Amino acid sequence: MIKRFIEIENTIKFKTYNQDEWELLLKINRNDAIKLLLEMHLLEYSLAQIVSVKSKTTSEIIAFSLSENPNEKISTIEKINNKLKISLSPNNLQYLISFLLRYYRDSHTPTNHIHLDISEKSPLGKSGDVIIETEDESNPLSGEELEKLLKNV
Repeated sequence: MIKRFIEIENTIKFKTYNQDEWELLLKINRNDAIKLLLEMHLLEYSLAQIVSVKSKTTSEIIAFSLSENPNEKISTIEKINNKLKISLSPNNLQYLISFLLRYYRDSHTPTNHIHLDISEKSPLGKSGDVIIETEDESNPLSGEELEKLLKNV
């Protein structure tokens, strides 16, 4: 089993609000996104089985893996020994890779974050959210800017 480890410059925050509500935020900058993108591709092609991500500024660690079931539609999460283990569904892995590729290509994202679909059967609680957030997002276009872009197509 190949295990990988990366350290990001930005933050990982895990919050619990009550017995059934929680939130995991992975905030990344462009350099973090490049590292995470490469590691997600290793998972996608089964060249790694676990990718652990730690922040330089916070103590949380996320261990990503790919679901063993290729037909799995939703990801799962559990917390073991201060490590958050996320088993990504193939759809969520592709969604995350697409988001990271756009961030890499454009240096910003259309929206500053995405949510991963997590099973409500999580041992962390029924109502949870995994958010991947970037530092950079694109500004909305004005009508005039959009018209200029469309004329050039």
